[in-house]
Amino acid sequence: MPIFKIENKKVKQIKALQFKNERELQNLIEDNLEEIFGIKFIASEFSTGEKHGGRIDTLGLDENNNPVIIEYKWGENDNVINQGLFYLSWLVDHKGDFQILVERKLGSKVKIDWGQPRLILLAASFNKYDKHGINSIAENIELWTYSLYDNGLLAVE
Repeated sequence: MPIFKIENKKVKQIKALQFKNERELQNLIEDNLEEIFGIKFIASEFSTGEKHGGRIDTLGLDENNNPVIIEYKWGENDNVINQGLFYLSWLVDHKGDFQILVERKLGSKVKIDWGQPRLILLAASFNKYDKHGINSIAENIELWTYSLYDNGLLAVE
């Protein structure tokens, strides 16, 4: 969707840009996690260990103290939902590891609510199969898209 700037009753389209790589996107979101999603930052690039062999992009805690996983996709990737579900399953299976991270970051008085862990997938776009597929899954999955524009503008939807 094009974005326009209005000056003197005239519109000028603002140029769409791209992040250099996925890490640039991730750093920007993590630095502004509370402003964009209302989520407290807990950890970045968290290893799921040798057995599971993965790295969770971002771990957080939302305003209701629900654990949150955020996975970023800079390019086209057909396995984003599967990857996210893998990490969500790992998280629910390793509550103690997450509790320790939260205590180190926010203190020991935080009570985590495990009733609604969230998975946020953030990408430039999703295909129709991804959009339809998450409706068939009982987990709390959110598909968010981003657009980067000239003049320091970022849209997150």
